Amino acid sequence: MEIYLAEILKLNGREQFGFGPVLLVSQPIREISLIIPFTSNVLALRFPYTLKIEPSLKNGLSFPSILLIFQLRTIDSKRLRKKLGELEKFYVVQIKEQLRKILKI
Repeated sequence: MEIYLAEILKLNGREQFGFGPVLLVSQPIREISLIIPFTSNVLALRFPYTLKIEPSLKNGLSFPSILLIFQLRTIDSKRLRKKLGELEKFYVVQIKEQLRKILKI
C-alpha cells in the first residue's frame, strides 16, 4: 500500500480535509481512488479503527501519524499529488484486519 500527499475536499461533519497524507487502498479505477486519510492529532486514537504509524524512510512520513481507517472514502485520482512512500507490511496486516472488521467481511 502506497502513501501519497493528496487534496481532500471538505464535505460535511468531521471528516478529514485539506492537503495531507493518505493511504492508497486500491489502484485507481476509472480515475477514482479508494483512500484512508491520516491525521497528526494523536487524540484521534480514542476512536475505533485507527492505527498509529511511525515515520520511516520507507513510508516517507515526517512524524507519527494516525491512520483514520473508519474514514475510508473515494477521491478523484487527480487529487493524488505526490507519492511519499510505501507502508511497511506489519502495518498492512493490521489495516487489513481492521478493514475486515469495519466492513464485516
